[in-house]
Formats: sequence, structure tokens, C-alpha cells
Amino acid sequence: MIELSRTQDEEVGDGTTSVIVLAGEMLHVAEAFIDKSYHPTIICRAYNKALEDAIAVLDKIAMSIDVNDHKL
Repeated sequence: MIELSRTQDEEVGDGTTSVIVLAGEMLHVAEAFIDKSYHPTIICRAYNKALEDAIAVLDKIAMSIDVNDHKL
């Protein structure tokens, strides 16, 4: 978690609390599956699939913007 927060701060400079809360919740959810004897590899694959799906949705709804347009 410390490394995750450090990386977030170095790459973006903000959002360290958000990334820790998100990671904590992901671990909490994963723990429930571990308790039901799901193999950690299966859980990781599911998280990776969810990531791929989320990226696909974001790519589909993304809009290009002109960063020089000061009207935004």
C-alpha cells in the first residue's frame, strides 16, 4: 500500500488517499472470495477482466478536447 501511494504521488501528484481507499476495498472484496476458497489467480484474472471492460467503456465514451481551448 505504501508503494502504491508513493507511485500515485510520483506519477500524478494527487489522489493518494483515493488510490489507497480503492485498493483497500479491492482487497476487502477479494478476501471474501478467498474465504470461499477461490484461488487468488482466479480473483486476479477477474480484476484484470474488469479493468479491461472498464477501459473499453471509457474508450467508447471518451471525447477529444483541445487543451488550448480556454472556454472549457
